[in-house]
Amino acid sequence: MYHVILSPKAAKFLNALDRKRRLKIIGVLKDLADYPFALKRHDVKKIEGRQSTFRVRLGGIRAIFYVDKENERIVILKMDSRESVYD
Repeated sequence: MYHVILSPKAAKFLNALDRKRRLKIIGVLKDLADYPFALKRHDVKKIEGRQSTFRVRLGGIRAIFYVDKENERIVILKMDSRESVYD
């Protein structure tokens, strides 16, 4: 089992969401701990040109995360709306 860690920026975005959306997203993020099997259950794609970096689609929100296989951690780097997350 991997540990899922949120960056301060991702945590701030998550806390600003309404309760219903926040709980749904937390459920998906917790499910990412079951790496690599969670990649098949959710809309996850590798980001080209970046080693071990992926994005997961959460409705209109995207979460960019890094998989640290050595330490068995998944670090949520950024979470934002689809239009803004890749900036």
